[in-house]
Amino acid sequence: MSVKGRLATTEDRRWGLWFAYTQQNQWQVYAGDISSPFRETNYMPELFGSFRPGVQIGPFDFNLLNFGSTTSPTAAPTRSHAAGTGCSSRAASSATTSR
Repeated sequence: MSVKGRLATTEDRRWGLWFAYTQQNQWQVYAGDISSPFRETNYMPELFGSFRPGVQIGPFDFNLLNFGSTTSPTAAPTRSHAAGTGCSSRAASSATTSR
């Protein structure tokens, strides 16, 4: 899911300030005991400006310039396959009970 909206602009619309937000969810449908309902959630807010210079330099037309900042504070998954919490605990309990 992504959304983008203009926060402010000048009357002639040469300058603009924009905000965007993108979120992506990775579903975990085949192993509910590991993570449910989402395996991973990623989100990325953006703040950027735009400028319409209307300048021609040689064969190039500069009609729109964008500049901004993007952050990616990605959320960590609640449980990881690499951690193997279910396998590790079963192995430890079976080793303890076999003695």
